[in-house]
Amino acid sequence: MNYYKQTLKYFHFLFIGGINALIYSIILYISIMIINNYYSSLVLSQVIIIFIAYANFSKYFYSQAYKISKFVKFILSNCFILCISFLIAFVSNYYNFTDILFVFINILIIAPISYLINTLFVFREGQNEIK
Repeated sequence: MNYYKQTLKYFHFLFIGGINALIYSIILYISIMIINNYYSSLVLSQVIIIFIAYANFSKYFYSQAYKISKFVKFILSNCFILCISFLIAFVSNYYNFTDILFVFINILIIAPISYLINTLFVFREGQNEIK
């Protein structure tokens, strides 16, 4: 893939991933305010964003049809991501981070991990496609 296409793909991912991250952050922050528990809020926001992110990534980034097998892989990858988020929540609680700082750090760490897992594991067939 030439440099121009690779750059386009990167910015395209940032746009789609940014939309997903924004939705996830809003859901996470609101659920923290309502539930007042990082762990429960992480589970709730992860369950909600699984459907939204799978639809967005399938259609707008990887240009692949919706498939049950890919959705199951996506769920499994998000279980792994949730475990990492729990670790971040533990550290955030230990150091008494503010809620906004926790959400921000969580997104900064989770976003690149999510990209790698989705590209190399979940949506592997379409990794060279740009819509």
